[in-house]
Amino acid sequence: MNFVDELVSGYQELVRTLARELNMDDARDVAQSSFERALVYGQTHQVESPRGLLFRIAQGLRIDHVRRRSRVLWESFHAASEEEDNGFDRYGHFEISPEQEVVSQQTLQKLCEVLDGLPPRCRE
Repeated sequence: MNFVDELVSGYQELVRTLARELNMDDARDVAQSSFERALVYGQTHQVESPRGLLFRIAQGLRIDHVRRRSRVLWESFHAASEEEDNGFDRYGHFEISPEQEVVSQQTLQKLCEVLDGLPPRCRE
């Protein structure tokens, strides 16, 4: 088998492997990016195991993808919490207004939805 044929033969297995930790769309995106990078690398370097190269590149891209998604989620959650008034009076007593309670419930609901959307391995 030549280089491209070995990459193609490992592609579907790679998508299935990535889908264990990512949703199917993200798994396909990471697999496609991995395929492209492996193809470009193979044009200028001698590669003993194209399938191994494909999986190794995918591992790095998967880690980058999860980190990037986590950072975006954290930044959006942090930005939402900064917009709210802290609710403390000058004596240190905390009183929640009805508006703050609704906003807090909505934020919690959004956070729960995001967490439910994570792959099972990320939720552990």
